[in-house]
Parts: sequence; C-alpha cells; structure tokens
Amino acid sequence: MRALVTIAALIAALAALAGCGGDDETTTAAQSATSTTAAESTTTSTEATTDDPSDPGGGTDDGGGGGEASSGPGSDPESALEAFFTSGDPDLVCGELATQELLASAYGDERGCRQAQVPAAIPKSIDIKEIEIDGETTEAVVVPDGGPNDGFEHEVVLVHEGDAWQVDSLEADIPAGP
Repeated sequence: MRALVTIAALIAALAALAGCGGDDETTTAAQSATSTTAAESTTTSTEATTDDPSDPGGGTDDGGGGGEASSGPGSDPESALEAFFTSGDPDLVCGELATQELLASAYGDERGCRQAQVPAAIPKSIDIKEIEIDGETTEAVVVPDGGPNDGFEHEVVLVHEGDAWQVDSLEADIPAGP
C-alpha cells in the first residue's frame, strides 16, 4: 500500500517510513491556494547537487557571474529548494527555509525539524522536474537523488516571505514499510 507522507518521511528516514503502514492515508502539509492565472510561469528541469553538507549552496556552479543579491539560499525558489533538500543544516533548513506552518505540520515544531536533519536522510542532489512561479507563491515537483525517498516525486509549495523563499508545504506519495 502507499501512504501520502510529508517531509517528515524524507528527513526522518526509515523511522518515519516504518510508521506509515495500514490503509491508504492522506497527509497534507499546509497547502497554499493556487491561482489559475499565472503572472509568471516557468517550467524547467534542473539538477541541484551538494558535495559538502556544510556548504548550503554547495556543489553547483552556474558558470560564474550573476549578481550577489540572488546567490544565497532562499534568494530564488530553485536555491531554496536545493538548500532545503540537500544541505542538512538545521539552522538553514529549520530556521530560515521552512515556514512555521511547515514546521508545525511536518515536524511538530522547530526542534523536531532539527532532530530530523541527519546525514542518512539527506539526498545528495535533487532534480526539479517542474516549477511554476506565480507572484509570491511557487509550486514545484522535486525528485531527490539519494536518501530514503530517492526517486519519489515531491510536490512542494514555496512562499516568498520578506527577502527569502521558504518551503510552506510538501507532499509525496511514498510506499509504506521496509
């Protein structure tokens, strides 16, 4: 059987997967409303990687140049997704890149998020299959490469808060059990 699980399964690895047995369930992290009229719309497929877990933006090389204002994690939806999934840095993931709504729905609180940032649960890279930016909201489909949810599509909603993009909700259809 398959269970719809949230980011807790991604980060908590086997412990979260082992607890998801039983009938089909639907678990949804907070979802933002989707506008049918997109002011900005982009579809892309990119792969983000990190070679050094201590480097939240690590492993990617965009060919140099670019403005410094858009180079940090969370400065654009793609960098926020990359850092959220691959950094493993609790300060960055739980303190900067996750909304309070996601922390509450997926982890219980920030402490739960921080405890879930373990090396075995962090993918080595992600593939952003689709991304649609509509003003202050972005919807994306992300596929982790490595970690317990390797190869499973994750539907992610990001919101623009202040100067940064933050993950607001996450859904994944992942089989239960070992």
